[in-house]
Amino acid sequence: MTIPSLPAGWLEGRYRLDAPVARGGMATVYRGYDTKLDRAVAIKIMHPDLAALDDFTRLFQREARAVAALSSPHIVTIYDRGVWNDGAAERAYLVMEYVPGPTLRHELERLGSFQLGTALDICDQVLQGLAAAHRAGIIHRDIKPENILFDDACPPPSPVRLPQLAVTVTDFGLAHAVSASSGALPRWGTLAYTAPEILEQRAASPACDIYATGLVLFELLAGRLPWAGYSAAQLAAAQARDDLPRLARDNPWLPAQVDSFIGVLTAKNPADRPASAVEARELLRGLRAGVADDAALRRIPVTPRRPQPVHREDVAGGRGGAELETAAAASTGRAATLNAGADATVPVRAPVHRAPSVLRSTRKLTARPASSQQDTALSPHGAGTPRQRGAGRRRARVWRIAAWVCAIALLSGAAGATWALTAGPWARVTVPELATGLTQARSQMEALGLTVETEVRGGNGAAPGTVLGSDPEAGSRVRPGSTVELLVAGAAPDSTVPDVADMAEAEARAVLEKAGFQVQVRYRETRAAAPGTVLRQDPGPGVSAAPGQKVTLIIAAR
Repeated sequence: MTIPSLPAGWLEGRYRLDAPVARGGMATVYRGYDTKLDRAVAIKIMHPDLAALDDFTRLFQREARAVAALSSPHIVTIYDRGVWNDGAAERAYLVMEYVPGPTLRHELERLGSFQLGTALDICDQVLQGLAAAHRAGIIHRDIKPENILFDDACPPPSPVRLPQLAVTVTDFGLAHAVSASSGALPRWGTLAYTAPEILEQRAASPACDIYATGLVLFELLAGRLPWAGYSAAQLAAAQARDDLPRLARDNPWLPAQVDSFIGVLTAKNPADRPASAVEARELLRGLRAGVADDAALRRIPVTPRRPQPVHREDVAGGRGGAELETAAAASTGRAATLNAGADATVPVRAPVHRAPSVLRSTRKLTARPASSQQDTALSPHGAGTPRQRGAGRRRARVWRIAAWVCAIALLSGAAGATWALTAGPWARVTVPELATGLTQARSQMEALGLTVETEVRGGNGAAPGTVLGSDPEAGSRVRPGSTVELLVAGAAPDSTVPDVADMAEAEARAVLEKAGFQVQVRYRETRAAAPGTVLRQDPGPGVSAAPGQKVTLIIAAR
């Protein structure tokens, strides 16, 4: 990752650049520090080639100004903006709230999929952020897991309680400054999440964000996009004509209303979708109220994909990283390399081509040595007379046939015995010593062909969700397909979250910690309250929550 040549790692004499944390086609994002206000920040510096686009700086500043005016705990706050001249070109930059947690993409690949209740909660928070933007007339235009950030890493799924997760949405409308200033590329977005009307070059609307949110919800539940593995051309065609597969078809426990909700969000005609995130959230709240607690705790089993580091550079623009945006390639007339997966970011009017594979399979060829011929002492007739040679061949053939018959008989008997012992009436498997984590224990059982049920019991101090044992117990011999009950530690009694609104930060922290909760603090710029006081808390006052749960405080910045 190349760091721009900044004097001594400083920007405008105020912001210290510590380390690059992300790089895309538009910008490089750094973890930094605001020395004036003594706080960590994220600094996004646009690539210098964007300065060559007509009116880019003016449009970028306008978009940033509009986004900075938004107020929502689910939108990354913009603290400052400006244009820095590095001596070669003007480079627009943003100073934003630093969110230390991972992206939704990272956690999706790490966990595989999310529990239904968690997926709906994430969707609700995304819609809350979008609702604030839509009320202000701002369209995000690029909702995808890479632009959704967690405050902290997600805990493993629990069979007894859903985690309390906080997400924020970043990169509101900023790509529009590029597309509007380039002229030739009036619509931007990530192909896998692009609404059909955008592919048809119609005007963008809040319904485009709703469509992308529906696809994100599908991906949270299924662990994949509905058209995974499609080429770019196939993907664009599917976006325009194909309905999403119904997840409940292969997962009967999933409420049919969930599929219906996803179908409404991803309707091909934007008029059939909710007109804004406010309407979509109303539908979601009605859906969530009807989901049973046991269904909310379940998820579609998906094998996690660990995030792999990227060690190559984009051939078209010389840029590495998971995001592949084609602003520079389009503005300079270069052909853009296109990845049709979830991270492919393309101008929708640009010609779509499959990039030829740059990986070639190689095969090691080992030269076979020429077969050596041994000199043998021959009889006067070579290897014997023709009659002797023929008789020898017939005897050898008879022995070979006899050997095959014996082998087949032995193998048949062995196969029959193997079937009887492994799949027949005598088959048994041993209940294993179980991992303490429920997910791992369930995987152990299912790998042996056993059906798993859970029973929640008092944990005697064990963490909720810990596997205490099984019935039958470990070491027992049972038939494949038998049901094994996992005994799981239940949660401690809930506590009520106290009201700390308008308190000073230190006082609020002391009250919450005394009540048994962990405290996480985030700061917001505001003139509506005294610096250092609590603006908002999540979960709110009076909510029942488990001891040790994290309570997030939104504090007025000093």
